[in-house]
Amino acid sequence: MGADEVAQRAGVSVATTVRLAQRLGYEGYPALRGSLQEEFRTHRSLGERLRDVPSTTGILPTLVAGEQAALGAAVTSVTDEELIAAARVIRGAERVFVHARGHATVVGELLLRRLRRLGRTVIALFGEGREIAEQLHTIDAGDVVISLALRRQPPLYAAVMRYATAQGATTVVIGDAAGSLLQPRPDHLLAASRGPHDGYLTIVVPTLIAEALAVAVGRLDPEAPATLDRLEQLIDELGP
Repeated sequence: MGADEVAQRAGVSVATTVRLAQRLGYEGYPALRGSLQEEFRTHRSLGERLRDVPSTTGILPTLVAGEQAALGAAVTSVTDEELIAAARVIRGAERVFVHARGHATVVGELLLRRLRRLGRTVIALFGEGREIAEQLHTIDAGDVVISLALRRQPPLYAAVMRYATAQGATTVVIGDAAGSLLQPRPDHLLAASRGPHDGYLTIVVPTLIAEALAVAVGRLDPEAPATLDRLEQLIDELGP
């Protein structure tokens, strides 16, 4: 974010943002932002992160402790207002497109199933360019695209979001600390840190955000309980 956006979100003047950077030892806000971006993008291999986990004992307690800290922070990172605002546009959408790549696809699959169970028309934007294009080209102004962006901006993110916006669709992102660096910015951002950026990160936090979003969509829809009851009856008739 630029100094003007930081100032607006913090409720202060741009001059105050610049003075903060200078008090921290930087020439100005751009230098502070560049330093933070460089620190965030510092790369540690997957092997190095794995070696930080205890080798023989305490593996589960170590991971649980990290997730507890990240989940606690997520409560303040994603507000009720932000969650409900995103849920409202999904609730009112004609169709919902879910875009994910890599390990984020696991969260995307979960969200897709949750929304489909609630009676939403959901289309998966998984795979490579041609597969995504054949689905995305039908998007319209009454639709929503939900993109999963973890650790860094996905390769096809910008193209998907630009096309969706050009067609008048609403965009939503579920992400982690990288969410603030996404370009173009989505209409709704639900992002919370998964822990130290150079540590061993799991998908627990974004999974919980996706679950919360689906629950919020269901709670906004007075027909959702009856829809779920019909689904359960159909499953009983057709088998698991």
